[in-house]
Amino acid sequence: MPLGVADIAFTPTVRAEQERLGSAALYASALSPDRDGGRSLTEREASFLEARDGVFQATVSETGWP
Repeated sequence: MPLGVADIAFTPTVRAEQERLGSAALYASALSPDRDGGRSLTEREASFLEARDGVFQATVSETGWP
């Protein structure tokens, strides 16, 4: 997962579930203030998307973000 998406995807409710289910430690680096990367598309990703007629996003967070 691109690290920039963690700010959107890991809402307080999601983080509480991660704690409850014991997976919070696995995601800690994605939420670290020292993280870097994933905030913009690379040339490879941009080229891939430009070659498509359309793309689909399969999920929506509790705040309405895909």
